[in-house]
Amino acid sequence: MMYRIALGLALTLTRIAGGQTPVAPCVEKSGALSSFEFASNPWLNLNNFLIKQAKHRRGIEDDGLGARGYTSEDTAALRPLTAAETADWNAAVDFFVRVVVPDRLVLDSIVQNVNNVLARATPNGDLDDARLPSEFRRVMQTAMPIYRSAWWPVHDRRNQEWIASMRAALGDREACFAQRAARVLRSPWPAAPIHVDATVYASWFGAYSTDHPTHITVSANARGSQGRSGVEILLHETAHSMLGPLDSALAQEAARRHKTLPSQLSHLVLFYTAGSLMREWETAYVPFADEFGIWRQNKFAERYHDWIEQTWQPYLSGSCTFDDAVTSLIDRLP
Repeated sequence: MMYRIALGLALTLTRIAGGQTPVAPCVEKSGALSSFEFASNPWLNLNNFLIKQAKHRRGIEDDGLGARGYTSEDTAALRPLTAAETADWNAAVDFFVRVVVPDRLVLDSIVQNVNNVLARATPNGDLDDARLPSEFRRVMQTAMPIYRSAWWPVHDRRNQEWIASMRAALGDREACFAQRAARVLRSPWPAAPIHVDATVYASWFGAYSTDHPTHITVSANARGSQGRSGVEILLHETAHSMLGPLDSALAQEAARRHKTLPSQLSHLVLFYTAGSLMREWETAYVPFADEFGIWRQNKFAERYHDWIEQTWQPYLSGSCTFDDAVTSLIDRLP
């Protein structure tokens, strides 16, 4: 997510390793082009909707608080399906139950290998030229006419409403937000366009992203994707591709101190950072992780929140360097 801090709101000092570097307030410039390229693609939505329906059929209801939305509205078709349509649709869901959903690694692989292909598919095309497994393509082609008639009008309308709301929320703040995120994470903001797909479902979290290039998928109907929280989601997912310097610094310091580095530490730091940058823009804002229970999951998460707040917030506030914050954070690890 890219934002410009409101005019007159001074950005805090950010320290770059080796010394303090004040960050001057960023003045908003009206009319600046957005880095985000939004889309509502029926093929990607169909894929994610079938994943959601397959999980429901298997009794998997793992949506986090921020990913929950208007489930009853989204799962109710606009019209009754014919007997033939019901059989074809059930066969498609059965395929996803059998092939896509059973194994988390398989599901992640589908996201990585299929998501970007479907996002580039011509909305009114037939997938014949798409590089997809043949059985997967056949299932999608059979299900699409049913989905387009019975569900897509509702899903697309909600997607378009969400896209409009995000464009309005981002407004002229994007460039400043991107600049601030790049300074904090010591990594350049990804090159435009950053493709963002609005979809009916987007994993247990409500959003996910792939890299090279950065491609974000967000559930347009999830509670945590609305308004300012939606902007934080965009910032969070974009910043996933900017974590290289932080990951490297944490790994090097942990190795130097002969400590085991938790695999999710940089992700938790990202949660805290994205929420803090949003608060710099709007002091009354409640960060996503606070609002939707990321830190309340268990004592492990609560403990790491306290450690991150005590060591990383001083860096964001300008009272210590990036290297000092990394050293202090690793020092807290058992």
